[in-house]
Amino acid sequence: MKTILDEYYQPFFDMLGLFPAKNADRLKDCGLLYQLNPDIGDGYYWLYPIENRYSVAIYSLKFKTDFLIRYENKQCLMIGNYVFPKTEQTFRTDFMPTQSIFGYASKQEDVFQMKINRGTVVNSIVICFSQEFNREFFPKKFPGISSNLFTILSGIDENEIIPEITEVLRQICLFRPAKEIAKTYYESKIMEVLCFLIQWYKRQSLLSDHEEIPTSDKDHLKEIAAYLDQHFTDSIPLDSLAKIACMSQNKLTALFKKTYGSTITEYVQSLRVNRSKDMLLNSDWSVGAIANEVGYKLHSSFSEVFKNSTGLTPNKFRKNAL
Repeated sequence: MKTILDEYYQPFFDMLGLFPAKNADRLKDCGLLYQLNPDIGDGYYWLYPIENRYSVAIYSLKFKTDFLIRYENKQCLMIGNYVFPKTEQTFRTDFMPTQSIFGYASKQEDVFQMKINRGTVVNSIVICFSQEFNREFFPKKFPGISSNLFTILSGIDENEIIPEITEVLRQICLFRPAKEIAKTYYESKIMEVLCFLIQWYKRQSLLSDHEEIPTSDKDHLKEIAAYLDQHFTDSIPLDSLAKIACMSQNKLTALFKKTYGSTITEYVQSLRVNRSKDMLLNSDWSVGAIANEVGYKLHSSFSEVFKNSTGLTPNKFRKNAL
């Protein structure tokens, strides 16, 4: 029986000139690592396939020549995060996901074609599901869900913002599980993504069943979320956000919670906590300095928010990770 690697990835790898890397453990302690043909560019493509059900891929590719991607696109389902296509970016080996999520659902085989310009950098993390998983395993895992995975993923607009899924993708990028626990870890994270995806879909369905938010308001809300992603360490008055969104303050707060499932304050707190987690794990900064860096003037306020979010104080979180 063909695996998800044989069915979905190998034709793409052959076309792109990706080949197994010699130092396969430099990115993760498990999975498969490929590198780009040096005649085409630089970069890596890391993949963790699980049978013929699903896979996790993280890649960062920089093209040093114009290149035409063209291959037979198998029936597949994907959800992920990407920074693409832009030129004059920095090639990263440790990029973090942005807030925007994309979904892709294909029922029929077709030919995928895209021209990549010289200097383009593609940074992405993607979870891929096979049609077999959609048909056989998804209904068993989530028997109470009437919609299938194809329908749910088809409902994701380009650059959709689902903060909970972004957080799981961020965790996958950061964590290096040992080989012995890798399968359990990645399957648990994939199940988390599916749970948050179903929750998002049900929330969107409720919105559709009641009052539909106008497209112009949805676009303004995405602008607000993007603005908060960039400025969450600052103190941002609600009236300033309302001006950006071209809404009253009451309308903005109501529609934001209706769309994202959290208040603006909760959204900002989540971004601050996620940034502080990275700093606690990857720097020797004091908790007070980290608190100031992510936007809190008082150490005590930061510690309270952090504990409410994680169940641990910042010092305990850092100690447990050592």
